[in-house]
Amino acid sequence: MLKYIIANGHLAMCEFVGDIVVTFVSNRGFSHELVRHRLASFAQESTRYCDYNNEEFNSRISVLPVPDDWMKLDDPIEIIESQQIFETAYNHAEEAYNELRNLGVPTEIAREVLPIGLKTEVSIKANVTEWRHIFDLRTSKRAHPRMRQLMIPLLLELANMVPIVFSDLADRTRNYGRRLQ
Repeated sequence: MLKYIIANGHLAMCEFVGDIVVTFVSNRGFSHELVRHRLASFAQESTRYCDYNNEEFNSRISVLPVPDDWMKLDDPIEIIESQQIFETAYNHAEEAYNELRNLGVPTEIAREVLPIGLKTEVSIKANVTEWRHIFDLRTSKRAHPRMRQLMIPLLLELANMVPIVFSDLADRTRNYGRRLQ
């Protein structure tokens, strides 16, 4: 019955299956795109309540590196230069944040200098219908590489766990092949 419902686009009935909760570790850019899905609930690491200037964080911010191939550059020297620019920008942001905190600026104000590449942990709870919608958008070639990097393996894992609900999307993603790259 569920297979028939999905095949015929009657996805409203899938909402009675229950919610799926997933936690990702990525960056703020990823989370900013993810929270645009309105039919889901989110919990995210707070830059207001996490003080990156204290011992718990070793007075360091954590960022996720940008893989070389995402920059779409052919020249190895330009790739190295680009990575150095990222590293310099992240170091400046960290120094500025720590200086502001050392001056006594509250975390909710000091966080304004933190980069979008800042590591974050975000949990998402959504029903099956919304997860199908999320996978449809976030595994396409037009999606951000970091989004695809996390969403495609999750889709494939869920397709193995609950094939009747997700295998059609996983098959399409595999067949686009190509969509994975």
